[in-house]
Amino acid sequence: MTTKRKLIYAGVGATLLIAFFIFKGNQKPKLEYNTAAAVQADLEQTVSETGTIKPDKELELNFAASGKIALINVKVGDKVSSSAILAELDKSDLAIRLKEASASLSVSRARLSKLLSGASAEDKAVAQANYDAAVKDLASTDLKTKEAVSQAEKDNQDLSSGQTGGSQSVSQAQTNLANAKKTYQKAIDNKRSSLVTALQTKLPTASTGADAVNRYLNDISIASSFSKKNSSYLSLTTDSYNSSKNSIKLAQTALTSLSASDDNNLDANYNNVIKALNDTATALNYCFAALESSIVSSEFPQSSIDTAKSVISAQQSAVTTAINSLESAHQALNDAELAYESNVNAASAALSEAMTKTANALTNARSSREQLMSASQARLAVAEAQLKKTLAPARVEDIMLEQAQVRQAEASVDLISNQISNNQIIAPSEGIITKIANQIGEQTTPAQPVIFMIADNNFSIDIDVSETDISKLKVGNHASIYLDAFGEDVKFDGLVNFIEPAETVIQGVTYYKVKISFTPDAGREIKSGMTATAKISTDRRSNVVIIPERAVIDQDNFKIVKTLDGDLVTEHKVTLGMSGDNGLVEVLSGIKSGDQVITSTKTTSK
Repeated sequence: MTTKRKLIYAGVGATLLIAFFIFKGNQKPKLEYNTAAAVQADLEQTVSETGTIKPDKELELNFAASGKIALINVKVGDKVSSSAILAELDKSDLAIRLKEASASLSVSRARLSKLLSGASAEDKAVAQANYDAAVKDLASTDLKTKEAVSQAEKDNQDLSSGQTGGSQSVSQAQTNLANAKKTYQKAIDNKRSSLVTALQTKLPTASTGADAVNRYLNDISIASSFSKKNSSYLSLTTDSYNSSKNSIKLAQTALTSLSASDDNNLDANYNNVIKALNDTATALNYCFAALESSIVSSEFPQSSIDTAKSVISAQQSAVTTAINSLESAHQALNDAELAYESNVNAASAALSEAMTKTANALTNARSSREQLMSASQARLAVAEAQLKKTLAPARVEDIMLEQAQVRQAEASVDLISNQISNNQIIAPSEGIITKIANQIGEQTTPAQPVIFMIADNNFSIDIDVSETDISKLKVGNHASIYLDAFGEDVKFDGLVNFIEPAETVIQGVTYYKVKISFTPDAGREIKSGMTATAKISTDRRSNVVIIPERAVIDQDNFKIVKTLDGDLVTEHKVTLGMSGDNGLVEVLSGIKSGDQVITSTKTTSK
């Protein structure tokens, strides 16, 4: 092949290669989703481990509670039956508590019995006597208070027919009240007039200050220097100036119709003027800041800046003085109004007191009658209600309450009885005592074996459970056991009967020893040394929503699950429950049965 032909072939190949990459580059990637349906079903959590069948030479028995050993009923070599009490802790405190709980139960039962029996004859007689006494008391009170009122009315008529001792005091009180109103109203009128004058004289100060600000805002010659170090002050000055102009205009319009006697509009005008001054003060403050942020230039030299700052500072002082003056005038008006209210109220109270003196005796007599009659009638109503309650049968609600208290007392007795049971070691099956590790009087804990025995059914499986699974297990968990010698179709039943509290480290991994015993009907074909797989059922949920755990994403301290509906992908925050077998997990909220959850994605080219 000639060199020229080789060059031609090379050029064609390069062109095809470039075209291929351009074609591939123009292809847009496409996401493909693998999904699984959320289903509502039962979820089981198990722990599976493999071990070897061993003869249980000894069962290590311990108390379920800590305490001092008070009684040991067996000795080494004794043959014991199932459920025999082998040892007991000191239960004197529990015995006292049981007596107290039993006494409380007796009291609750007695109260219930008393409620069901109804009131005794003695209680009924006492209630009737109280009612009869209340009836007599009401009649006696009515008679006595009527006589007292009649006597007071006669005394009042006798006083009215002659010269009253209270007429002069009433007249003087009326004069004092009129003088107080006149004097303090005049003070209010003076202070109100002063405030109106202050409003009219101080509002122009706001206009002058606003005009000073506007002078620098509209000065084109300094525009290139004004507030250039911080342009935000220019915007703030402009905005606050516009606000102040609006506030000033509003205040000026309202002031034109204001008079000293116009109570309703005076406060509104005061607020308008104060707002105008405050808005102007804000504009002046921002303008001063803008001047300090200005750039020195030939059009705006430092001397001009300093002069402008002096002008604005002077206006700030003038506006502040105007605000303080208005606030003082407004406070003076408020003080005058408070003085009027206080003194006029005092004079009115003195007049009321003087006017009631002539009728005081009659009023007291009538008031006393009302109070005594009300109290007597109330006592009669209470006695009548108590009599009806005593004679009435027990209410259903009261019976239910007493029954509930009886059940509560029974629960307390059961709780303490259960604690007493925890202070006993009971033989789990028939067997022979091989060792007693403690003596009477010694302290023991739940982690300390006290009695050792050989059980008749003495085969068990020892397995090592990792620290990630040990928290799921507890004594009494059911286990399904499969022996290699019999295949996967033959299942034996067992129970977790011991979890070693101390850890065992195997090749740097922490494990805990767990012993599983066969149930009594396991069969005689089991032999020592057989390999066994124990599947321990640790938890179960019925009729719950289940999804694959690989669909769950950790995101910002939340659990997220994505669902696919057609081409729409939606994120859901979820709350998870129990993790079960086969990589499944319970969903408490966020996903419902039937949702298609995304378990994985991959990118493909079109």
